[in-house]
Formats: sequence, structure tokens, C-alpha cells
Amino acid sequence: MPYKSNSIVIIATVVFAVNAFAGVRLTEEPVDGATTYRLENERVSLVINPQRGGAVTSYRDKGGDNVELVAPGKPYGMCMDHFQEQNWPGELMDVPYDARIVTQDADACAVEVSRRVTGDYRGDVNEKLKDIQLVKTYTLRADSPALRCEVVVSAPANRPSSGAYWLQSIAYPGGAYESRRDFSYRPSTRGVRAKSGDFEGQITGGEDFLKDAVDGWIGMIDRETMNGYVMLCEYDKVRFLYCNSGSRTVELMFLPCYLPAGASETYTTWVVPVAGLENVVAATPDYVAGYRMSSDGEGNGELELSVVRSVHAAPSLTIAVTIESVTHRARPDEDGRERPTSNHSVPARSTGRGGIDGVRESARGPAPVIGWP
Repeated sequence: MPYKSNSIVIIATVVFAVNAFAGVRLTEEPVDGATTYRLENERVSLVINPQRGGAVTSYRDKGGDNVELVAPGKPYGMCMDHFQEQNWPGELMDVPYDARIVTQDADACAVEVSRRVTGDYRGDVNEKLKDIQLVKTYTLRADSPALRCEVVVSAPANRPSSGAYWLQSIAYPGGAYESRRDFSYRPSTRGVRAKSGDFEGQITGGEDFLKDAVDGWIGMIDRETMNGYVMLCEYDKVRFLYCNSGSRTVELMFLPCYLPAGASETYTTWVVPVAGLENVVAATPDYVAGYRMSSDGEGNGELELSVVRSVHAAPSLTIAVTIESVTHRARPDEDGRERPTSNHSVPARSTGRGGIDGVRESARGPAPVIGWP
């Protein structure tokens, strides 16, 4: 009987920077008569503005064309504070925060911003939010491209509080919003949801509130420049992964939290720059992964897996792939068409490009799959 053979080529691309950066710097810069703080290492440069709600009001990835991701003015910024009990933008976006330098040396620099929440937004007072103390600490290390953002919310000493914290970012990989190029990526029970602001052909629309998240991250990629960023957080505290109109914002919405008098809750997130990925199918503190696939419709094609570093510099990475039913025995049926009678598995042919010491490729383990609309 005749055999029908198919060919699938697996290409693994690993780009990890494992060498330590030269150092990190913190400088104070005056803006409109107030002090802002610039954190910079060899990979990223960013500005924290206490007068704009303690947000990041400038962010450049030197490995991603050094484009300014944050447009000037309001409401643009990264790591902006909000509570779900208040309508947007809430009381915290534009108010001044207290600020101080926590650490400043060649290995790490940290800036703390803080604000007492009044609970009052446009005359509507939420007593459960009143007098919560919010302290946010940004840390940039010399040996990592990731910005660490730790937010601690504390109830007043004399009474309990409750609130659902919300961390918002409005920043675009190309510097300006492009509805057809800017895509958000969010992990769900239905696969990784890829959304742009162009809803043509998207049956489910923007899915602004992603309510079935299976991990704690959101990616934002300009698919033309293949640059962007990922925000990582603690999954067990996630309520929703929110992206306005599909890809206009990157927002982490956390579960409501009851705080006894004097108690605190901590929310830790990381902003990780991404360069060289067309999409994001997985993100961890060790790596961010994407893929590209092509097919001729006849069972032949190419799958390229790409991995870049995340918060940590992983010393090694194993890429494992399983290929099913690549070669099968075919037999004509009554109408002359071939039908498979048995299935066989064959090893995938993989070729590594770039990479790091310790990278090993094998033919086992499923590749990640994107869930399209």
C-alpha cells in the first residue's frame, strides 16, 4: 500500500542575556518644579513621577528600538493605582504621592512612593477604603531587565478595611496605539487569548474582562516591530486580566481583600521588556515564549518557538516537542480518496539558532497553543 509522508520542521530560537549588566543608576530630574526619579540599567530606562500618582511616566526598552512606550500627559503611564470600588480613573491617578529613595547602589536602586487613600471620589466616599495606606516600591537591578513593583496596602490601626486593588498600565510598544498591530495576550482556560483593537472577524470581541485566567500575566506586543512588554503577577491573587477594547490597556485586577485593623496585603508585579517575539504564549519569571507557524495545507509546515529571558537569567532551558501522525499509511476508499488506517509518530527535526550553554532539544512534550477568537 502507498505511504503518504508529511514534513514538519521545528526551529528553536533562544535569546538569553546571561552576562551581568554593568550597573544600575538612579538620578533625580526636575519636571514642572517637582522631582522625578529615573532608574536605568543597560536594558531599560524609566521615570517615576510622584506627582502623577506615583506612576511610571516614561519607559524605554533599549533592546526594543529604544522607543518611548508612554505617551505624554494623562491618562498614560504604567503601574497606576486604582481600587475597583471606585469608578475610573478613581482618586489616585493624578494626585501627588510622597516619595523617598530606599536603595541606591551599583547593584540595585529602589524608590518608594506612598499615599493615604481618602475613599472620596467626586464626593462619593467609600468608608471601607478610607484611610488605607498605599506604599509602592519600584526596584530595578543591574542584573535584570525587569522592573519590580511591590504594592503594600494597609488598614488603619483602629479599624478594618477592605478593597480590591487594581494596577493599570496605558503604554504602547510602538509609542502610539495601533489597533491592527498592537495585540494583548492573556492565558485562559480556552488557550492564550490574542486580541487587538480591530474587532473585524473576532466573534468574541475584545473580551475586556478575562474571567477564566489560568496564570498571572498579560503580554502586549506590536506584531510589526515584534517588541513589547509583559506584566507578571501572583496568580493566586488574580481576579480578572483586563485589557480595554482588547489591547488598549494592560491591567491586573486583584481579588477583594479584607484587612483587619493594622493588617496589610502585598501585591508584587514585574514589568518585563520583550524584543523579538511576534506573540506571547507563555511567561514566567525565567522566560517569555512565543511562536510562529506556517503550513501548506497538505501536512507540511514549519513551527518556530522563540524564547527570551524574563526576570531571571536562567542558566539552561529544555525545549521539548511531540509530533503526532506525521507519517501514516493511506488506503483509497470507495470514492477514491485516501483514508488513514494507522498512525505513527516520528521524531521532529529541530535546529537551534542562538541560545545559551545548556540548551537541549528533544522530541517530547507538547508545544504551547494559542486560543484564537
